[in-house]
Amino acid sequence: IELGRRLGVPVQAVLLAGHFKVLSTMAGQRRAVTCVTQNGRPETSGAERSLGLYLNSLPLSLELGGGSWRDLIAQVAEMSAASMQHRGYPLSKIQQDVGGSFDEVTFRVVPNAGTRETMLRAGDIQMAFEPPAPDVPALRKDPSLKVVQGASDRDIFIGLNNQWGPFKDVKVRQALNYAVNKKAIIQSILFGLGTILDSPTTPLLFGYTKIQPGGWPFNPVKAKALLAEAGFPNGFSVNFFSPTGRYIQDYQVAQGVAAQLANVGIRATISTTDWPTYVQTLVTPLQRTPLQMFVLGWATQYLDADGELFGQFYSGQWPPKGLMSSFYKDPKVDALLLAGQSTPDPKKRLAIYKEAQELIWNDAPWIFLWSQDFYMVTSSHLEGVTVTPNEKWAALYATWK
Repeated sequence: IELGRRLGVPVQAVLLAGHFKVLSTMAGQRRAVTCVTQNGRPETSGAERSLGLYLNSLPLSLELGGGSWRDLIAQVAEMSAASMQHRGYPLSKIQQDVGGSFDEVTFRVVPNAGTRETMLRAGDIQMAFEPPAPDVPALRKDPSLKVVQGASDRDIFIGLNNQWGPFKDVKVRQALNYAVNKKAIIQSILFGLGTILDSPTTPLLFGYTKIQPGGWPFNPVKAKALLAEAGFPNGFSVNFFSPTGRYIQDYQVAQGVAAQLANVGIRATISTTDWPTYVQTLVTPLQRTPLQMFVLGWATQYLDADGELFGQFYSGQWPPKGLMSSFYKDPKVDALLLAGQSTPDPKKRLAIYKEAQELIWNDAPWIFLWSQDFYMVTSSHLEGVTVTPNEKWAALYATWK
């Protein structure tokens, strides 16, 4: 931040510079930082590359010595400016380049997804957040528009109350996972806006381990056999709660899942409410909860397995303390998740989370569905808009062509 201030450029330009040296004043170690995109490859604008060039040009012998970090920043700023001038790329030019291509950006709050799409097609707006999913295939074919889509860290799942009736039996929970054809639902109801879960976490998180390639396979014969072994050869009835409009095609997904469960004898009655009421239901304690089966999505703002696993599988997060409304409990998983929070060694953490994910996956406290994609639709003239793994969009370096 201080370097950006002294150079007169946005802090993003410093943080996103292609590849530059950073001096750790606490540990006295030099570290290299690289800007990467979702595909793992460096991606920078011309301005960022130029900034990276002159930051890379700093001598390796630069040390903090006995001065303060502000003294070090002052040296970096002075040398950076001189280096850029020497390379024939004035600092005023980079200030201009990273300053944005638009004099004004207007944000409009339009709650209805269909209305957002209409405004976009009419040219009233140039970028819209998540128009209706059923329209995405047509939007992709429209040459005047561009669908900007990327994977996110949000799991979409069917929570099962592990302390309720049939769901106390792991065989029943596993049967429900076999009974649902996730691939078919993604294609027919989600319009391709998701990736089947093969683990309790998503690949975007540190600590992720692929447990079962392709996820739980669709096998209704196996599902019926497990239900019979658990003492439910004729299935059973269950209440099934779903929000409407919170996640991509959530209520429609619930309908599709219910239809597939009916094929193995599970008779699910779907109920829906507004989102605030739904949340109140999710945080109701076990003794009073009406939940038996429910649709929910979970994402963490920091890309670490702890954010996913602790919130949804640590028994200390049972409502009303948390949002672990499946009421899952496994003492070994609890111990592993606590260990993952307190272990500093990355390799040991990976091993801890691998074991935890294997246990959770086999316990099947959810019907594991998919990770939901995040998408925007823009005018084809608007370039440089990207989406991030934690469901954000970035347009700092967007341009109009």
